[in-house]
Amino acid sequence: MTALDRLAWIAAAASLTTYTTERIRQLVPMGEPLWIQLEDVNRMVIRTRWLRWEDDAFLVTTLGVAPDVRDPREDQLQKLMSVLLET
Repeated sequence: MTALDRLAWIAAAASLTTYTTERIRQLVPMGEPLWIQLEDVNRMVIRTRWLRWEDDAFLVTTLGVAPDVRDPREDQLQKLMSVLLET
């Protein structure tokens, strides 16, 4: 993957976070977003922050790795949710 491919991927991710945020705002009475963070099971994180100035907005999206801080209750909750979803 080239650097240009990575930039295109990050731009597409920023666009999707904007779309996702707007859809959430249609469902839940929220104000304008400040930032959104998505993290997957491999600890990869996409963070998008809206920088606003008067009527303009500029998106800053970064790609990174989350620190490995696990909550010991997470495994219990995941097992409980699996059981509830199976019933």
